[in-house]
Amino acid sequence: MLKSTINYMLVYIPNLLTGFLATIAGYFAPIKGMAIVMLTAIIIDLILGVWASRTTGEGIKSKKLWRTGYKILIALIIVHLLYSVDKEMGISGINTAKIGALIITGWEIWSIFESAAVISDHPAFRMLKKYMENKVKEKTGIEIENEL
Repeated sequence: MLKSTINYMLVYIPNLLTGFLATIAGYFAPIKGMAIVMLTAIIIDLILGVWASRTTGEGIKSKKLWRTGYKILIALIIVHLLYSVDKEMGISGINTAKIGALIITGWEIWSIFESAAVISDHPAFRMLKKYMENKVKEKTGIEIENEL
């Protein structure tokens, strides 16, 4: 009896877990493109951030690399939660998951611009960074450099 129960668990529990994971993946399939773009921006920011740190002679700290892992996990949780809220609560007209992904991705792109300015010291990246700083200050009154 015990042997048959153990065999049953070894055969069917993995099948149940696989079915559960497939159900979750199917539920969130409509936002996979948003998640991929967001993750790509975070990974590019990580790569360019490491490159910029090496360019300036700053060390690369394990703590900062771990923060990227946490950032990826938290960003995915936020966007997936916003998608669930949109879908299950019938919110139409405002796609909060896209807005959340756009904010997170936009912030990563900002960081990519900063790293590109450090790496290349090209005037285009410095001007673009300054332009974005001025636009944010003009629209919100917030000075980004003071907030970072």
